[in-house]
Amino acid sequence: MERAGRRRQRPGSGDRHHVRAGAGEVRPHHADRERRRRAAVVHSASAALRSGRERGDAVSSDYGEAVLGTHVLYAASIVGAVWIAAPRAASAQSSTASLLVEVRDSTGAAIPDSTVVILNQDNGLGRRGTTSSDGTFALDGLPTGTYTLIASRQGYKMEVLNNVRLLTAIKAIVPITLSPGDVREQVEVTADATTLRPGNSTVGDVYGSQTLLTLPSAEREALEFATQSAGVSPAAPGSRLSTQGNTGVNSAGAREAANNYLLDGIDNNDLYLNRLVINPSLDAIEEFAILQNTYDAEYGRSVGAQLNIVTKSGTKRLRGSAYEFFRHSALDARSPLEPPDTDRPGLPRHQFGGTIGGPLTRRAFYFVNLEAIRGRSTETRLAHVPTALERNGNFSRSAAVIRDPLTGQPFAAGVIPESRLTAAGVRAVNLYPLPNRESAQANFVSSPVATRDAVQTTIKTDYRLWHDNPLTVRYSFSRDDRALPFPVRARNLPGFGVSVLDQGHNVGAWFTQSLSPRMVNELRFGMNALRRENFPQSAGTNQFAALGIDGPSLPGSDQGYPTLVLPGYEALGDDPNLPVARRTRTIHLSDALTFEQGRHHLKTGGEFRAYRSDGYTHLFARGQATFQGVFTGSPVADLLLGLPTVTLLAVNDNRQALRTWAVNGFLQDDWHAAARLTINAGIRYEFNAPPYDAGNRMRIFDVASARLLQVGTNGIPRSGLHKDLNNFAPRVGMSWDLTGRGVLLLRAGYGVFYDSGTLIENSALYFNPPYFTLQVFVPSAQPLRLESPFSSGRGLSPLPTVDTLDPNFRTAYSQEGSIGLERIYSNVNTAVRYVTSYGYDMVRKRNLNQPLPGPGLLDARRPVPGLADILLVESAATSRYHALQISASGRPTSHGSFRTAYTLSNSVDDASAFLSTDGDDNTPQNSRDLAAEWGPSDFDVRHRVVASGTYEVPATSRARWLRGWQVSGIFTAQTGRPFTPRVSFDNSNTGNVGGGTFAYDRPNVVPAGAPVSGAVTYEGRTFAIAPRYSFGNAGRDSLTGPGYVTIDAMIARRVPIGAHRSVQLRAEAFNLLNRRNDQLPDSFVDHVTFGQSLAAFPPRQVQVAARFAF
Repeated sequence: MERAGRRRQRPGSGDRHHVRAGAGEVRPHHADRERRRRAAVVHSASAALRSGRERGDAVSSDYGEAVLGTHVLYAASIVGAVWIAAPRAASAQSSTASLLVEVRDSTGAAIPDSTVVILNQDNGLGRRGTTSSDGTFALDGLPTGTYTLIASRQGYKMEVLNNVRLLTAIKAIVPITLSPGDVREQVEVTADATTLRPGNSTVGDVYGSQTLLTLPSAEREALEFATQSAGVSPAAPGSRLSTQGNTGVNSAGAREAANNYLLDGIDNNDLYLNRLVINPSLDAIEEFAILQNTYDAEYGRSVGAQLNIVTKSGTKRLRGSAYEFFRHSALDARSPLEPPDTDRPGLPRHQFGGTIGGPLTRRAFYFVNLEAIRGRSTETRLAHVPTALERNGNFSRSAAVIRDPLTGQPFAAGVIPESRLTAAGVRAVNLYPLPNRESAQANFVSSPVATRDAVQTTIKTDYRLWHDNPLTVRYSFSRDDRALPFPVRARNLPGFGVSVLDQGHNVGAWFTQSLSPRMVNELRFGMNALRRENFPQSAGTNQFAALGIDGPSLPGSDQGYPTLVLPGYEALGDDPNLPVARRTRTIHLSDALTFEQGRHHLKTGGEFRAYRSDGYTHLFARGQATFQGVFTGSPVADLLLGLPTVTLLAVNDNRQALRTWAVNGFLQDDWHAAARLTINAGIRYEFNAPPYDAGNRMRIFDVASARLLQVGTNGIPRSGLHKDLNNFAPRVGMSWDLTGRGVLLLRAGYGVFYDSGTLIENSALYFNPPYFTLQVFVPSAQPLRLESPFSSGRGLSPLPTVDTLDPNFRTAYSQEGSIGLERIYSNVNTAVRYVTSYGYDMVRKRNLNQPLPGPGLLDARRPVPGLADILLVESAATSRYHALQISASGRPTSHGSFRTAYTLSNSVDDASAFLSTDGDDNTPQNSRDLAAEWGPSDFDVRHRVVASGTYEVPATSRARWLRGWQVSGIFTAQTGRPFTPRVSFDNSNTGNVGGGTFAYDRPNVVPAGAPVSGAVTYEGRTFAIAPRYSFGNAGRDSLTGPGYVTIDAMIARRVPIGAHRSVQLRAEAFNLLNRRNDQLPDSFVDHVTFGQSLAAFPPRQVQVAARFAF
């Protein structure tokens, strides 16, 4: 049987000649030295293998180093190591790999009792054992790296398989054919695309260090590369994680909060929102693995992707680097929204750092990375602000006819007398900047400066203990301080920015022990901690006094501007949802035991997580005043006169102290049913303890008695929720080699996957009386005054709004399936697969006490008297995802590689997240008609294609001036994101006031050209506000925003300095063609800016870099 890869038979003695394999080459003038070393290795290896020194399954360091020293010189570069395994067998929970070695003779018969040795080329770590009666031997718990695999038996020539690249948690089968002959004779084989045959049905990708450092990357973050995989897209615009340092992605129809982030297999999640805690430098990453669909029972916690970052380790040689990546606004193109005649500030950005790694002793290694960012940048946005005349009380050129609230008659000439203007109103209006664009809609553009100061480090040590069992300890730290000029994406007015701090720690230790040649145990322990603070930049300053407003008495953290809402204009003031402060900690313990039983490769184990979150979120602590124009006909005129329509103020006594824990267990059987067929079957159990407050300071609403009940009393659980104990998740899959040569594979899988959820839903119980109270102030016989918007005795204590959870809250789960064909031809791997997912019991919210549309006071028409809105958080949402995924990757030449991925998908649901996004509220317009919410997911992308490639001029090129040059690029194109047409006021009179917690009303879809007052159009569809006291019929996420197309490119040259040092000079351009990519447009049909994109993605940006490596 012909073996894959290049073979060369070498007798035990005689002449040696150089051989080329792949990109590697041994030159003739080294032949004598190589002959001596290789002869020594063959002798050493043969002696060791024949001696029967069966001291377990570990190979001695001296033997490992001897073999390693020789085969490194002879090994050719692996052909497409990263892409060979990545799309087929990558995983993310474990950071080690598993190989099943099959040893057969030329007739295909199994060869039992064959000795198998595997050696890591970087550190000499090795393991060995013997094949069973069926000719197989499993190697488990192998760290990521490049290996040499040796198989031998008396009566057969020794076979050496060079450059076997093992990626994160790969499960693969390696067939080896031994030829009759003297064991002292050696057959060399270099791994190629057919060497590692997938051993499971997993759908995923792995990005190695070379890919991460070669392709252009705007933020130099690993998560950017995840979106190059088929079925993965960036988070929906304005989603919660997209505003948390872009830490979210959507994979195979799963929500952005349904991913599991790991760092070297250690939990790297903030469970409150399920964002990652540590985002290491690209220079510290060995591999980044993303596992998307139908993975083994070993992996769980989330229904979405498993994303594992594996950090680098030290090697036997001292290696290091120092680098600087530099940007400056002078090198960038102007934003398409930026006026061409404005001056541009000089905005530098420095990202610099270094790495060093090497041996501490012969059996210990270290690696250290340190990186910092110092930068300033701008973002351009459009807004609608009052005109210069309106700011001074002159509305003579405005569309509105303003009237005097004292007489009911229009002001003379449309001008408010200066004596009638209030000092507080004038100061507030002057917070608006003057218009600077000739547009009746978006008449103001700004590009304020954002600053960022960040630092991170990773320190890692690897030890080889007894019998070469590895122990690894790693610590990672990051701190990221940002000053952002805009509070959230939906607000486009500068001057009310936020200061954000993210500080994370992640420490882990793991130990892999070979208990016997056929039994390996992996033990991991780790902890992560996050400190997150999000404050208005005006925090600590009494802005009420600056405006001349009598405000509440507040601590420094709550101080700042009140929120002033003027429909039709940008809101003034700080974000009413701030401040937010949170400190979290997660402890993670996992253990897995792998062993063989005949043709069954079994793995069993479990994990435990304990999580705590302490902090606070203060809502409306500075209050909010709304000016609807009911007094004068203009919101701006009402503000100048100091006449708010309604004000509100909250008192927060709801410090959070959430606690929870989870325990999971699994059993996985990889049954090697036949030489060409592997069946994977497993089952996983997950229990997630309902989160509770350490002091029981939460209340839950009892629907039967219509009362708020204290948790932890009278038989009510501390969490208010009953336990969900039946979360069993079966998994099954298969991998079938259709030809027996590893070139055509059929893989399929099905499984049930449970999701741990997030804790922000449980925090809703903190916002019930008496821990959270809200007062509403409305005009009575005397109007409210802006100078004293929260006057004592003028406020009404409205009926309490209740936030509650369904006591029978279930764990969300999905049923996922995939089937696909993979073809390997001429070092190119292509795959076509169908992927599907059905989600159940996902979180959603609805208003149990929403009145029917109609006139009159809201509270008088509610079904549950005595209460205002009752926001129920329940596990009842569903989703459906179907996708055709086509991918191709490989190294058609030894100096070039490429990767392409195309996804045709459709994701639909009735709620895409617990929180709102820019495109949708994720709260039903009509809580009695949940079927009307079924529509495209906020993150749905119908078509998406990503293509990337690299090429390096060979060092042997005859054109010396071309040597060392390298180019790479990424092309990305996708169709637009969906969004919902909305109305910014409560047209139905049902409490639909939006604000992130509640829904907005929707307009009606009307025939084009229909004589409807105020009708607007978008992409050929016409909308009009529904008749008063009715819901609109426009569908959720029924419109599609602009598409996105960009090209990123890199060119570099590597200049060698001696034999082991080099300098690389590099230039990158992002959005090379400077294409205008607009963000989602304004979705409110009653805004003058409806259908217009008020923000755009960055224009062309240029980055230059230098790297010194040794």
